[in-house]
Amino acid sequence: MFIFLRLVLAHVIADFPLQTDEIYRLKVKGHPGQLLHAFVVFVVSALFVAPFLTMPAMWGLLVFIAVCHYSIDIAKLIWNDRIQDRWAFPGFIADQVLHVSTALPCFFVAGLKHKNGHIAQPAAWGLFYNDNTFIIYSIFFVIAVFSSTYIIESFKVSYMPGFLYKNPPRSLIYYTLLERFIIFTAAYLSGVFLIFIPAIAALRKPLAAMLFKREEDSKRIFLSAFDAGMNIIVAMSCGVVLQFII
Repeated sequence: MFIFLRLVLAHVIADFPLQTDEIYRLKVKGHPGQLLHAFVVFVVSALFVAPFLTMPAMWGLLVFIAVCHYSIDIAKLIWNDRIQDRWAFPGFIADQVLHVSTALPCFFVAGLKHKNGHIAQPAAWGLFYNDNTFIIYSIFFVIAVFSSTYIIESFKVSYMPGFLYKNPPRSLIYYTLLERFIIFTAAYLSGVFLIFIPAIAALRKPLAAMLFKREEDSKRIFLSAFDAGMNIIVAMSCGVVLQFII
């Protein structure tokens, strides 16, 4: 489980916050972008299993993960060109399940399945790296704040296309990241912190005029109960589930 958790964290970091708009555009164009993204996955995964890189089996697993990631994304690119929009959300979930499953061989490969790592230096990083609770928290944090953008977007494409933003301003993207961070944190801490959830939702109305100067349709979506509700549901669910896990 030690190695698996760190590989999952590496995946969500490489697949979401580190998958920039430029990398995504290159991915859509074809193989060069897909190879670049798979290389990012490989490097980030290697960093998160650094204590085990003296083992040939770990290098084999890293290559396996990168090759599978590339293959899955190429298949998804072909699939997306042939399916209707209503399959976008199920396709996204299936894509993520397949990506995470590529780390499962660590439970079966001789020399890896019983390994628990330990980093002594640098001391500060070692404290975090060796702590499974921190790693699990980090996984849910990335999902709640960053992955949620793709979860919500694909859900809208499949089921609520009328609530899709057209060319959203960068300020909107940053705000929704902050909004989900606050909701996720409040749900995880619970108690009196839950008051921050309706408070942050109430901020949408005064902020709408600042975020959208002329885009009336985007403003309508931003102020809708559906858009605010999706942000709250996804981020809050991550915080509540995390409570039960750790």
